[in-house]
Amino acid sequence: MSIQQIYMFSLLAVIHVGSALWVYTDVKRREQSLFWVLGTVLMPEAFFPIYFWRIESKLIWYCPSCSRENPDSTRGCRHCNRLYAREEVALRLHGYPEPSDVMAISLAALLVHRFCFYLIFLIRDGEDLLAEAIDITALSPSELWTIELIAANALIWLCFHCITARYFGRLNMIGLQFKFSYRQIALPVVLAPLLFLFSELIVHSISQVSQWTSIAILENLIQWEHGQESAYLPEVFDSSMILVAFVAIVLSPFAYEVLFRGIGYLAFARRFGHSAGIVFGALLYAIFHGGVIQFIPSFVFAVVATLLYYHTRSLIPSIITHGLVNMIALAVHLHNT
Repeated sequence: MSIQQIYMFSLLAVIHVGSALWVYTDVKRREQSLFWVLGTVLMPEAFFPIYFWRIESKLIWYCPSCSRENPDSTRGCRHCNRLYAREEVALRLHGYPEPSDVMAISLAALLVHRFCFYLIFLIRDGEDLLAEAIDITALSPSELWTIELIAANALIWLCFHCITARYFGRLNMIGLQFKFSYRQIALPVVLAPLLFLFSELIVHSISQVSQWTSIAILENLIQWEHGQESAYLPEVFDSSMILVAFVAIVLSPFAYEVLFRGIGYLAFARRFGHSAGIVFGALLYAIFHGGVIQFIPSFVFAVVATLLYYHTRSLIPSIITHGLVNMIALAVHLHNT
């Protein structure tokens, strides 16, 4: 078994086993059927979102008199004893995303990505689909980025649906609002090059260590991950460059920041606290976004982006930073080719 196969097997094992344990813990607490655990082990992309989203979300409302929180089952404020009409309470009801929502959205978007991936292979090589191993490098950059376009749009829709339809909230609840200030522009311009340089330094350091110590596994991983990235990126004058630039610089940064910073940090921080919220959100981002070599740079980027979101109270600086990092990486690739 090659190191690439070991990596892919390990990543899938983490997702399958981790999501199954998550469902098992909730199943025992709610005294639900273990069928959901078995289904999640086999296909977490479908069973995990279905299990958690079939459970009615917890909603609250704030008393207009004392501004204290109350459960959705009451019409009277538990703190100041003011009584309100049921219609007035219904208008004030809203909730906050849970950590399970972050995982559910990630897995559901992964399912869309995988479905599009197999659909393209089915259309192109239907007879050989089961006979040969599916290789991502067999797809053209335009096909790969069309899949990314569909998956990113699905991710954005799932995030917005979770906030507005499931929790009756507004998008400004996750900081999706823009109030012009020089800091919201200056910080991303300064941070983006530093984050890109840090990522390149980590990869270069790992490469040097593999050469000094003759660890072939590390060098093979670096080459394999570089090959995966190269398969995604077209030539300089390729017709798909406009699509690539739009998805990489605009759409994907927007989708990932809404999910992992907006919803993710909010959900984890409300459950576990500010520091744990940053760490858990960054770990989830690194698992879904980066490979083995890119894990540390992805984790550090997620921590910095979360701190930027926390201190500015807006997702816009994080989105701009993410887009600029991707733009620099794309520009470097075009320059090297």
